[in-house]
Amino acid sequence: MPTIIYKLADPETHEVRYVGKTCKSIKERLKCHIATARRKNHRHVCCWINSLTKAGLSPEASEIETVPDDQDWVTRERFWISHYRDSGSRLTNHTDGGEGMSGHVASEETRRKISVAHKGKTISPENRKAQSIRMTGRRLTEAHKLNVAIAMRARVMTPEHKESIRASAKYRKKPDVSGEMNPRSKITKEQATEIRSGTYKLEEAKEKFGISKTQYYRIKRGEQWT
Repeated sequence: MPTIIYKLADPETHEVRYVGKTCKSIKERLKCHIATARRKNHRHVCCWINSLTKAGLSPEASEIETVPDDQDWVTRERFWISHYRDSGSRLTNHTDGGEGMSGHVASEETRRKISVAHKGKTISPENRKAQSIRMTGRRLTEAHKLNVAIAMRARVMTPEHKESIRASAKYRKKPDVSGEMNPRSKITKEQATEIRSGTYKLEEAKEKFGISKTQYYRIKRGEQWT
């Protein structure tokens, strides 16, 4: 489906206060904004919408442009957010647009609250099972994959973050049973040796053995089937 880039404006001053994207109609998306704001959501855009509804008003919602499904809506949304910010509009958007949180900087107070809320938090077995059921067999659309790729390209990990990942991987619990004895094993020792020696290229190994790209390169590097 095509993606609509839209704007919400002040009904009195006509100043643009929010830019977003939707695959629904503009009317439906506006209803969703108002419903979300009524749930006492503390996002900037919700606070602004609530200030209007208390005065008996509603945001003006209108389309900026329609992006065909074979084109990149992320770039267009970011363009329009940047355009209105540069024009002096006091946008309530927290980010630069697109997937992820690019451009959003959480305050120290917000970070502290998030940290306190998550410390000691555990997920019940029931919730774990429900999450597993939801994720099993899930396939990302090509558009979703593209959006994730765009978001990840701009991601820069600090040396501290990289070292933290290395440290956690070093002490990660390994399965009690390895190699062909592991019930989850998809290949044999001989096949792993053939992969490491270059007998099978990536696509051949994926198709023949059903292994992932990550598994293939971990075997090649000697991190699996050592």
